[in-house]
Amino acid sequence: MLGSAIGAIDWSALPVGIDAASNETNVFLATWIVMLVCLVSTLTSFREIPLPVLEKGEMLRPVTYREVDNNLNRQQQEDYPSIPYEETEQLQCYQLMHSIIHMPLAMKKLYFTHLLSVMSHMNFYLFLTDFVATEVFHGNAKAPKESAELKLYEAGVRYGCLGMILFATFVALYSLVIKRLIERFGSRTMYLAAFMLHCLSMLTLGFVHHRAMVMISCGIGGILYSTINSIPYLLLSHYHSKNALLIALVVGIIIDAVGTCTVTLYIASGCAFLAIISATSITYLGL
Repeated sequence: MLGSAIGAIDWSALPVGIDAASNETNVFLATWIVMLVCLVSTLTSFREIPLPVLEKGEMLRPVTYREVDNNLNRQQQEDYPSIPYEETEQLQCYQLMHSIIHMPLAMKKLYFTHLLSVMSHMNFYLFLTDFVATEVFHGNAKAPKESAELKLYEAGVRYGCLGMILFATFVALYSLVIKRLIERFGSRTMYLAAFMLHCLSMLTLGFVHHRAMVMISCGIGGILYSTINSIPYLLLSHYHSKNALLIALVVGIIIDAVGTCTVTLYIASGCAFLAIISATSITYLGL
């Protein structure tokens, strides 16, 4: 939320004595200041224990890399006493791949649904500000400096950042009540409802390039983000108890081919729709 708030401010219009610098320079300067404050706070918030005191206390003594390696080797020899260390690593990799390939069908469905939901969310999240700047505000990032189109583009980016603030707010608020909603309506209902709302909002925003629709979609996006970071893990824990680079690369190529950022909304809507279909086959175990 703080990062979006920094990007939503028109720093060049503020009487802070740095009007000569570009808005991007001011944004990065503000971000650097925040990072510096966080760094100083981290370094000074906890008093460091002197090394002699650490070495005297058994529970406080730092663990060396050699001790870690010795413990790992000893543990592996206990688990696989007749297998050399190199073959043990190969065996662990094989077990990992075997468990992924032969995981239960219910978990495969859950993972596939989660993949689709994350793809839908990332298409919206990564390209929102560019979409708002070019399609809603009709700006152009490649326009000449001080031109009207460039100013519109920068205004659109700031408005998109405001939308991301609303997105973060909805994530926080919805996370407070999602557990009660699941108890009231069930995880299946809440899971499908989040996908349906996101699918419809992305599809509507693709056709209706209005500022109000941007804010509505950002709020619904926050609901989806909170949902996909809670319900899948809740289901996974119940399964056990009862026995975001490729996207940006591919979608960037599609945008260049089509010539408009609106295609990202259609992709997000399509992935959300496929997630709805996949989510209907998930085992919810009565949640």
